Amino acid sequence: MQTRLQLGSNFERECQMEQPIRPCKLCLETKMLEDSHFMPQFIYKYCRTEGIEPIRVIADVALSTSRQIHDYLLCKECEDILNKGGESWMAEKLATVDGKFPLHDLVASGPTLFAGEEYLIYYGIENPEVRSDMIMHFAMGIFWKASVHSWIAGRTEPWIDLKEHSERIRLFLRGGEFPEEVALNVVLSTPEKAYIGAQEPYQAVGDENRYFMFSVPGIWFNLIVGKNIPHCSQILCLSANPGRPIVISSQIAAKSKEAGMMGLERVRKTESFEKAMKKVKKIKDGLE
Repeated sequence: MQTRLQLGSNFERECQMEQPIRPCKLCLETKMLEDSHFMPQFIYKYCRTEGIEPIRVIADVALSTSRQIHDYLLCKECEDILNKGGESWMAEKLATVDGKFPLHDLVASGPTLFAGEEYLIYYGIENPEVRSDMIMHFAMGIFWKASVHSWIAGRTEPWIDLKEHSERIRLFLRGGEFPEEVALNVVLSTPEKAYIGAQEPYQAVGDENRYFMFSVPGIWFNLIVGKNIPHCSQILCLSANPGRPIVISSQIAAKSKEAGMMGLERVRKTESFEKAMKKVKKIKDGLE
């Protein structure tokens, strides 16, 4: 059976090609475009360990691959906006397979706002080392990129559909106000329970609102859009709440791992995937 690896115009070919000149999706000006990554390139290094390439679900196939999703999307100036807005700061803050998790340590070093049975809530505003603005810009940038480009060769519709909120987020990324009718919740895992994987944005089952999620090693981002956002999501919104709340919960953050495992059940596994999973098991057995 032939696999369908058609992600991005450069996903399967590594040949050099001339940079196109066309409208940049962020500034809307016609310029020479850079080869933009869908998920920031540094995330992939976290998902590699002991010679194991990141495990990915692409279309209907699970495989272990070094290939990254990228395409010509932004001009150099707008790449810099996303880089300086949050990507550079987040680059050294994610969870690692050896149990380190710098962002968790920064957040947990501050005062606890609320302690429940399954989660802790911290106010980022209480800890100057926690750059809530960087976390917010980083997350919104990835959700936005998913909403303005298909990232799949031969397809025209965007990866996710944020409707009119996509334009509002674009303006926010360029220095505007955080959009109305949008809430961003951020959940960190505990270091020992962190899922060292990543999942591109997807739309979850919702109600009258729409829910979009993605994860990077140790962090789960939840975006809710709609006119009647639940009160709890508003209270925990990194933007709407001036305290800049961040949740730490291995239970809630495990949802990203559960979603990934459910996705694996429905797809065909390649030989590279099976070999990678055996190596992962050996590593985990050695750490336990």
